[in-house]
Amino acid sequence: MKNQIAIFMFLAMSLVLASCSPPPPPEKPKEVVTLQLKWHHQVQFAGFYMAKERGYYAAENIEVNFLEGSKDVDMFERLRAGKADFAIVSGESVISRQAEDGPVKAVAVIYQRSPVVFVARTDANITRPQDFAGKTIAVGGVRGGGMGEALILFNTLMNKTGLQPSDYQTVPYDPFYEKFLSGQADITPVYIGNGVVQLRDKGLNLNIIWPGDYGIPFYSDTLAATAQYLQDHPDLALRFFRASLKGWKDVVEDADAAVKVTMPYVAEKDAVFQRKMADAQMPLVHTGEHPIGWMEPTIWQSMHRTLVAQGIVDKPVPDVAALYSLELLNAYYSHPEKQ
Repeated sequence: MKNQIAIFMFLAMSLVLASCSPPPPPEKPKEVVTLQLKWHHQVQFAGFYMAKERGYYAAENIEVNFLEGSKDVDMFERLRAGKADFAIVSGESVISRQAEDGPVKAVAVIYQRSPVVFVARTDANITRPQDFAGKTIAVGGVRGGGMGEALILFNTLMNKTGLQPSDYQTVPYDPFYEKFLSGQADITPVYIGNGVVQLRDKGLNLNIIWPGDYGIPFYSDTLAATAQYLQDHPDLALRFFRASLKGWKDVVEDADAAVKVTMPYVAEKDAVFQRKMADAQMPLVHTGEHPIGWMEPTIWQSMHRTLVAQGIVDKPVPDVAALYSLELLNAYYSHPEKQ
C-alpha cells in the first residue's frame, strides 16, 4: 500500500512540475528563397530539385520556390526587381549585362563547360573547326537569346583557326534543325544535353566539336544574385548555397535519382529523354578538374576578353573580379563536415 501511495505521489508531482515548465519555444518560421530558373523545368536543374526533395533546404530552415524560365523571362530583371533572390543565368550575361543592370555577382558555376557544341554527320568527315571551310553552318540570325552563346563560340573558333567569313557559308539557325536534317546545312550548333539527344533519337550519327577542346573555356549555367542581396542576407545565402551544392553532389552520384526528383516538375513526362539529358550534362557539372560549382578567375578574364573583342561588351569592365564572388564557395569547401 505504501509503495502504491509513493508511486501516486511521484506521478502527481511530475504532472505538477510538467505543468509549471515553460512551453517549448515556437519553431522558427522558414525563410523563403526564390530561385529563377534559366528555362523550363528539366533535369538541367536537378540539383536544386534534389536539395528540396531530400530535405536539404528544410534542414537549413529554408523554403525554396522555383520560377520557371522561358524565352520571355529576363532573369536579370527578376533579380533587380526583387522577384527572385537567385537566378540561373548564362556565364556571358554576367559580363555583358553589368552596365545595364548594375552589380549582379556570380557565386557558382553549375555548367563549368559550355553545353553548346557543333555537330556534323559522321559521313561528312567534319571533325575539327578547320573542316568548317567550304561548309554551310546554321549560325545565321543568332544575336542573343538561348543560342547567343553559340555565335560567340563560333566566331572565336573561326578566329582561332584563321577562317574568314568568305571561307564558309551560313544559313539561319533554327531550333528544330530542319536545315541540318534536310542537308541544307552541314553543321549546326546544339546543346549537348538536348539537341544531341534529339538528333541521335532521329537515328543520326554525329561528330561533336567541343569549343572547349580548342582553348575556348566558357562558363554557362551560373548561379547569381545581386550584390545587394548577398550583402543583406549573408547567412541565408550561405545556407541556400550549402543545401544546393549538396543536391548537385547527389545528382552527380546518382543520375537515376536526378531523373526521379525532376519528373514531378516537368510538363512532358518522358523519363527516358530526361535520363539521356542527365547523362549528357554530367561532364559539364563534374569535369574532374574542379569541385562542383567552382569558378576560376582566369576563365572569367578570358571570357571578358572574348566578349570585348567581339563587341558584345561596348567597353571593358574595369574590374572583372567584381563580377563574381568566391566567398560562398570558399565557405562551403573549407568546412567538409557540413557538406
